[in-house]
Amino acid sequence: MANELIFLNDKVKTYDRDRYIAAMFSTLKDRQSILALYAFNIDISRIWETVEEVQIRHIRLQWWYDTLLDLEKGKNTAPGHPIVNSLEEILKIKRFSFSHFFKLLDTKRYDLDHNSFDTTERLIDYSINSSLPLSLLLLEVFNIDTEEETELVKNLSISWALTGIIRSIIKSSSVGRVLIPQELLEKYNMSSKDILKGSKKHNLSEVINEMVCIIEGYINQCVTIIDRLPKQALPLSLQFIIVRDYLRTIEKAKFNLYDNKVILMKPNILHLITYAFKRKYLS
Repeated sequence: MANELIFLNDKVKTYDRDRYIAAMFSTLKDRQSILALYAFNIDISRIWETVEEVQIRHIRLQWWYDTLLDLEKGKNTAPGHPIVNSLEEILKIKRFSFSHFFKLLDTKRYDLDHNSFDTTERLIDYSINSSLPLSLLLLEVFNIDTEEETELVKNLSISWALTGIIRSIIKSSSVGRVLIPQELLEKYNMSSKDILKGSKKHNLSEVINEMVCIIEGYINQCVTIIDRLPKQALPLSLQFIIVRDYLRTIEKAKFNLYDNKVILMKPNILHLITYAFKRKYLS
């Protein structure tokens, strides 16, 4: 079990550092559950970029469908897999809604067959489906189940996913993924090639400005509720602080994704600790 925890820790720290830092503010009894969920999300998210053959991508994803179906029935058919083993151990003390796992898998299946979004509405739908189920699983880890918290994490999840998408735009364009909706590209007289070439930077900044405004609409709906999350949900609360800081950095850079301040963004640990102490979460 110790080896599996080390594996989870290293995987999340390497591939999802923002969530990893927030997770370090969790209680020890919840941390392995959180890291296991994040490691699962990383594993299915990286299929697109680590496997070239489309057919093999689908096989990898189907393996997770089948493995989770077996876990739901109480069977571990992949005893050598550290993430599966960790989920099996957690399921002995926690009850997860497997529908959230399958929703994440369905969204990754969409990824395998689509490289772009036609409308902003479709991008937002994707953001909900790629992030909200993971947040709902976290609420189950924290034993939270109220309508207010569910609505909060929905808005927070959209904000988190869209902010991550903005940060990934340039890198994703280099591997053929267009994360800016086609309707926004057309509105600002751009093409996906302009992103890769670094041309029309002013036009791209206008696109990012509009996307940031959309995110702010969602993150602002969290402001009056976020402090009411229970103490054990601090890792989720800190995601709010991280998104808010990132949006401020992007705005200060005048929405220029090529600005080093934006490229090198990372969580402000002092802000996270200050928030936690002010709310007496670390007392």
